[in-house]
Amino acid sequence: HARDKDGVVSALLISEMAAYYYDKGMTLYEGLQEVYKKYGYYKEELKSDIAVPLIPNGFYSSWAQFTLKSVDEKEKNKILSALTENSIPSAIYYPTPAHMSTAYSSLRQNQIALPQTESVCKRVFSIPMHPYLKETEIEQICEVIKKAVK
Repeated sequence: HARDKDGVVSALLISEMAAYYYDKGMTLYEGLQEVYKKYGYYKEELKSDIAVPLIPNGFYSSWAQFTLKSVDEKEKNKILSALTENSIPSAIYYPTPAHMSTAYSSLRQNQIALPQTESVCKRVFSIPMHPYLKETEIEQICEVIKKAVK
């Protein structure tokens, strides 16, 4: 049992990424910038159909996953079904809002309502993002999502 399993897993993944990019003759920073360029296609291709992550000018991506936000839960389920039908993995990393999780149960004496947080948790999902994903696969993922929301 690890107190910070996310931290341990993150350290392992960043080490794996560093080794992967080292083998390609790149620094980790250069590799992360390449990942951003590659997945910037998601942003450009999908931004008119679904909410995509925002990176303010002057900042860099530090994404561990590429998370999209649908209009509502019905649209999210429609997209997830389309992805599954096309053998495209997806994930919902945080299905329960943090303030409603068991970790914070002792702080919920007055049952705080955070409607925006609760709404977003019902609408977000993540799509594949890793250095082994081919551009044709990214294009296919975009097409499946675009067809599902139309």
